[in-house]
Amino acid sequence: MVTGIPGRHQRLDNLVNDIFGGDRCAQFDKRLFAHDLLGGLRVLRMDIDTHLVTLAKALALRMEHPGDSWSR
Repeated sequence: MVTGIPGRHQRLDNLVNDIFGGDRCAQFDKRLFAHDLLGGLRVLRMDIDTHLVTLAKALALRMEHPGDSWSR
């Protein structure tokens, strides 16, 4: 997906990612202390992994354009 951005949009101005599938592990109907520990750890791990993969693949593309605050 990241490799197609320059051809479709010329540049990447904002870097936003989403954790796909995390809702199935969350327990919105329970109090925080009553959540399933393993499910909570899975959501946390998915969160961390998603952000690290996005940074590894897309941050360099985001920083390519001189004059942007991120490229300084």
